[in-house]
Amino acid sequence: MLIKFDKPWSEGFINYSLAEPAMETPYYKYLQRGSRTAQKTSFMNMRSKLLSSKYGATEFTNDSIKFRTGVPVGQSNLTETKITIVANQVMYPGVAYGDNKEPTRATANGGKVNAGQSCDIFATSPVQGNDGIFICGASVLTDIGDLSAFRPYQIDVGAGVNLKRLIVGSNASGYTNGNTDSFQNLNKCVLLEEVNI
Repeated sequence: MLIKFDKPWSEGFINYSLAEPAMETPYYKYLQRGSRTAQKTSFMNMRSKLLSSKYGATEFTNDSIKFRTGVPVGQSNLTETKITIVANQVMYPGVAYGDNKEPTRATANGGKVNAGQSCDIFATSPVQGNDGIFICGASVLTDIGDLSAFRPYQIDVGAGVNLKRLIVGSNASGYTNGNTDSFQNLNKCVLLEEVNI
């Protein structure tokens, strides 16, 4: 039976609490407010980002924070290759180590990370000086952990529009990195709460 209405329903007539059990995470609750068009647009954008992160699509790999690594004097490879990622929505995070754009995935929970959870991603091969690192899916990340061990330079954080924390330097005694003056697009990260350069 098909029922047509001559005018759209007012948002006040819709009981959103009935749909709440179907929501995957509390992050989707904000979809309960606003117009139907805005809800559908937001939902489709989130679903697109989730699927592209799961299957490693170009949208996921091109949406990345990029930097090059520096190696301390006397070392040939980096000993610490861990990157800790926190996202603001469900995703399958990945980090491409070296100039190879195939991302290394998290191993826990099948690679899936829920909103607000953190996961660690380690390099599968040695990371050398001047290697490029691409943290994929940057537009939904709120934290990318402490990157000071990579001694990063040529840092482009323009895709990380939701970043709340950016740590690329260290206050530890003996730590030096003279390359942190080459930031690009830091002005796009308007939600930053903590920065250490």
